[in-house]
Amino acid sequence: MIYRRQFQKAIEARKVILPNEPSHRPIRNQPNNPDIERALFELGTLFIGRIPPMDRVAKCHAVATSFKNFIDSQDFSFDFGLSVTVGIVRLQGRSLFPCGLESIQSLIEAGPDSDLPMNAYVWLTAGDSTVIDLNILAWLKAKLSVEMHPGIHCPALWREGDRSPLSYEPLLVDDDFMFRVDRVKAIRPL
Repeated sequence: MIYRRQFQKAIEARKVILPNEPSHRPIRNQPNNPDIERALFELGTLFIGRIPPMDRVAKCHAVATSFKNFIDSQDFSFDFGLSVTVGIVRLQGRSLFPCGLESIQSLIEAGPDSDLPMNAYVWLTAGDSTVIDLNILAWLKAKLSVEMHPGIHCPALWREGDRSPLSYEPLLVDDDFMFRVDRVKAIRPL
């Protein structure tokens, strides 16, 4: 349950970085639900299939936020409990985005008109602590010339304990992160 503890700390970090903002909703200890996971995979596949790959590389924050907003706007019989999560993703133990809470805070403080590079990675965390990463394969292909990687699917669904070359460490939970750091508009699938 390391990820769940890290996620709770990432919610607490939001209170420090954004003290005047309302608190993030509390963690719901939803049990793992294969139906929810399957639905997220299928909806995520359809969603990213309509987004240009370079948007998935350069705008992971916009893709994650847009998918969350799309899911939240639908009338599903269950709540996915998605949260925009900012942090570190590792491939086989190697950090792909060497950022820390201080650099994330600097991005937020600099605001949406800053020239600071986006040295943070964004994914979604579901209420059962499943990570939904819509961007990782496009990013690996563009930045590391990796076409396919065994054990990584797109969208990547990850849960602590999975046998996967990927691992995630949440540093900040903030559904409005995209608007705080960039003037990019929400991405609408074609």
